[in-house]
Amino acid sequence: MNSSPKLVYRQIRIFVLPEVDGNHWVEAVVGRVIKPVVERHKPEWTWFSRYGEDKKGSSGDCDISKIPAHFCKNGLYRSV
Repeated sequence: MNSSPKLVYRQIRIFVLPEVDGNHWVEAVVGRVIKPVVERHKPEWTWFSRYGEDKKGSSGDCDISKIPAHFCKNGLYRSV
């Protein structure tokens, strides 16, 4: 029998404005936004994924049609 506490997870999706660091936008988000948070709050583990989706994008966990149009770059909404 395993008596360790149940792992609680949270998903946070960060949408990126078009002017953020060209080809290095993921690194910019990780360094500027995520790194300071995880240094201060020390999670047990992290997982990052990058996405580039059009307005018809994700279903289930995110409704891209509700993200403001000014986050769109070349027809895609970028997120980490």
